[in-house]
Amino acid sequence: SKPVATLSGGMRRALDIVRGVLHQPRILFLDEPTIGLDLPNRRRIWCFLEKLRSHTAMTVLLTTHYLEEAVSCDRVSFIRKGRLVESGTPRALVEHLGKHIVEVESADIDRLSARLEPMLGPCLREGDAATFRWDREDIAELAKLQSDFSADIGSWKVRRPNLNDVFLWVAGGKALKS
Repeated sequence: SKPVATLSGGMRRALDIVRGVLHQPRILFLDEPTIGLDLPNRRRIWCFLEKLRSHTAMTVLLTTHYLEEAVSCDRVSFIRKGRLVESGTPRALVEHLGKHIVEVESADIDRLSARLEPMLGPCLREGDAATFRWDREDIAELAKLQSDFSADIGSWKVRRPNLNDVFLWVAGGKALKS
């Protein structure tokens, strides 16, 4: 038996979780349970928690900034300035964001985004980049916009949204639904 202080960070985190479930609580509160851990230890902890949830009726209430961990949750809620601003299944939240995310970079992003907003809607701006939502499956119109504005575009990327995009949109004070 080793003193707890000699255990690695991952082992101490796992020990904290095991201590928290020994008395078989109905609800387990976890605050950033894998912060600072390497990927193998993060996976071990999530594997243990999934097994625990599948064998008990335990509810796990989790706070995390690792949104890839929240994707497997039944429900996700976002809080901004102490208020609940969005809540739902991870899939529904991503679907509410739109079909595609358009990421644009430009040396004059303020000017370019102002010209694109009438066609693409509001955007999030950070540095020399702007992020837009596109709610249609067909992206032919996006290709035309890219061509029309090519002289002002440093880069143009169209991709599917994920939970990180939902977080950025909500943290930026934007509504998910257009």
